[in-house]
Amino acid sequence: MIIGVVGLAGSGKDEIAKILEEKYKFKRYDFSKDVLMDLAKKRKLSPSKVNMSNLGDELREKEGMGILAEMLHQRIGRLEGNIVISGFRSPEEVDYIRNEALQFHLIEVYADPLVRFARRNEREIGTSKEFFERDRHDMETKGMGKVIKMADFIIKNNSDRVALESQVYGLLIKLGYKHT
Repeated sequence: MIIGVVGLAGSGKDEIAKILEEKYKFKRYDFSKDVLMDLAKKRKLSPSKVNMSNLGDELREKEGMGILAEMLHQRIGRLEGNIVISGFRSPEEVDYIRNEALQFHLIEVYADPLVRFARRNEREIGTSKEFFERDRHDMETKGMGKVIKMADFIIKNNSDRVALESQVYGLLIKLGYKHT
């Protein structure tokens, strides 16, 4: 089972991926960490959110909107077993993975804007204006608004990790997951 996770910055994509990895033994991949980070290092760029976002934008412009999914697929190899992928930004990335995987489910993780802003870390853009400008850029320029609309399921993440774990478990049951 391949699970894709999409959501705006601070919504909890990484937390869901961690839960699936730690509790359910999914292999965890992320477009930023598993594709863009290596490219940034080769170009001697610091791995800031801004640099990674700009690098992704550049690749999508030159190679097409699905290029990061193609590059991640090359890194992963066969898309089988239990895998979680976070960081989808374009519909073409979703389509690419959906077409290559036998069983794919896209999950939107949603958190209220002020909750997301409060969760930002030291690598995030500092001011609320800049933070929410990134949302606008992701939604309009990259197509994340369309990706979110493609989601098969939604998880609301305005609470704590225990509540999030419970929702993830409930979703896995709904999907027919058998823990081995």
